Amino acid sequence: KHISEQKVIEAIDPRKDVDGFHPVNTGRMISGLPAYLPATPDGILELLGYYRIETAGKHCVVIGRSNIVGRPIANLLSQKGWDCTVTLCHSRTKNLAEVVRGGDIVIAALGKAEFVTADMIKPGAVVVDVGITRVPSDRTKSGWKLLGDVKFDEVAPKCSYITPVPGGVGPMTIISLMKNTLKAARREVYKLIAAAGAVRCRRRAIVKIPSGFRRGFFVFRRAFSRKPGGRGVVRSCSQPIRSARCFPFCRIGRGISTRSSVRVRNPRRGIRSAG
Repeated sequence: KHISEQKVIEAIDPRKDVDGFHPVNTGRMISGLPAYLPATPDGILELLGYYRIETAGKHCVVIGRSNIVGRPIANLLSQKGWDCTVTLCHSRTKNLAEVVRGGDIVIAALGKAEFVTADMIKPGAVVVDVGITRVPSDRTKSGWKLLGDVKFDEVAPKCSYITPVPGGVGPMTIISLMKNTLKAARREVYKLIAAAGAVRCRRRAIVKIPSGFRRGFFVFRRAFSRKPGGRGVVRSCSQPIRSARCFPFCRIGRGISTRSSVRVRNPRRGIRSAG
C-alpha cells in the first residue's frame, strides 16, 4: 500500500508502455492518435471485428469504469470506425438493470461473479464478459473454479453472441499484449525519438535543448556524431531556428538533422548549408 500505482505508471517510458496505461498513451488513444491500446479493450475490438458484429449506430452498455477496461473501451467504441452510442455504467448508476436491458452490445467488466442475469439482457444482444473471479468449488480437483460477471447458463440462450469464461476475452488480452510488444520492438507507434530536455545520439552523447523552444524557437547549441568532424555534423548555428518542423529531431546519415536549413561548419570544407 505504500507504493503509489500512479507514480510507477508515470515512471515507465511511454515508448515501452506496452500495457497502454501511461498518461501519454492514454491521451493519444483518446485523441485518436497512434498509441499502445490497453490489451483487454483491444482484444474486445478484435473479437467484434473478427465476427463482423455491426457496431455503427448500436447502443453499447459498458458496466464498470476502470482505467484498464471500462473507460478505454467506452472511448474506443465511440470513435470513428466503430461509431457506437456508448453508455458507461458504474456502482452509482440508478436503474442499472433497465439501462443494461436497452443495450445492443453489453460489456461486463465490474468484477462481481455472475452479476448480470438473464432479465438484464434483451433478446439478440451481444454480451462480452470481461470479468473473472475465482470461487470455491467442490466439483473441481483444485477446489476452485472461474466465473465471469455474466451468469452464462441463463444469459446464453437469449444472446446472439456471448464470450465464455475462461477462454473468451482472456486469450485475446494476451494476444493484444504481445502485439503491442511487437509494435514497440518495431517502433511503429513512436517512430521519431525526441525529448524536451535532451536527445541521445548514437554514441550516447547528449544534445541539450534550451527551454526557449517553448517560445517557438531555440538555438542548437552543440552536437556529437560517430566521427568528429564527419559529414553532416552540426557544430553551430548562426541564427535561431524558427520553423516548427525542426522539432523533433531525427537521425540522418552520420549526424543529426533538424529538418530545417541551418549553417554547418565542417573543418575540411569550411562553412556550408545543410537542410
